[in-house]
Amino acid sequence: ALARQVMALLELRCSHEYKEKDRHSDGVLGYAASVREAEERYRALVDLSPQVIWQCDASGSLIFCNRYWRDFTGMSSGESAGWGWLNAVAPDHRNAVLQQWGAALKSGKSGSFEVPLLAADGSPRWFQGCGAPVYDCDGRLLHWVLVAQDIHERRRAETERLESEAFTRRLLDSASEGFYSIDTHGFVTLCNEAFVRLLGFASKDQVLGHQLHQVVHHSHPDGT
Repeated sequence: ALARQVMALLELRCSHEYKEKDRHSDGVLGYAASVREAEERYRALVDLSPQVIWQCDASGSLIFCNRYWRDFTGMSSGESAGWGWLNAVAPDHRNAVLQQWGAALKSGKSGSFEVPLLAADGSPRWFQGCGAPVYDCDGRLLHWVLVAQDIHERRRAETERLESEAFTRRLLDSASEGFYSIDTHGFVTLCNEAFVRLLGFASKDQVLGHQLHQVVHHSHPDGT
C-alpha cells in the first residue's frame, strides 16, 4: 500500500513540476522554489515511513535512502550512496542481489524481491519489497524507487510451521497404526505410511486428496 502511495506521489510530483515549469517559463526562480517545495514534501513523507525506501538513478546507483534505512543499518546516507548499500546485504546473498538488480535495470520493469539485510548490530533480518522505474512526462527514465518491509518474524513463523509439520509427519510415519484425517467434504488431508499400506496402496499420492469412500475397500478380493 505504501509503495503505491509513493509511486502515486512521484507521478503527481512529476506532473506538478512540469506544469510549474510551463507556468514559470519566464521565472526560473519561481520554478526552482516550486521544485524545492515538492522535494521537501516528498522527503518528509518517506522519512516518516516505517519501511525502507530507496531512490536510485537510472543506472541503479543509490541517491537517497530514508531514515528507517539509516536507523536500521546504522549507515549514513553517504555510506549508503552509490553501491555502498550493498554492505548492508548479508554477504552470502550479495551476488544474487546484484544479479537480480542488474536484470531489473536491463528490463526496465517493476519487480519484487526478498533480501536479508544486516541490522546495525550485524544481525540479519529478512525484508520483502518491490521496485519500480519512474518516468517523466515524455517517457524518459528518471530514477527507480524501491520500498521494502521487515518480514523476518513472518518468515520465521512460516519456517517453524513447516518444521512442525515435518516433525508431525515423521512421528506419524513411525507409528505402526494407521492414521488419517479428512476435511468436511470427506477428502483425505493427512495420512501416515501405515494407513497407506493398510489400504494396499504404494504411496500417499494415491490416497491424499481423494475421498475416503473411494480409497477404503468395502469388500474382500473374493467379493464378500
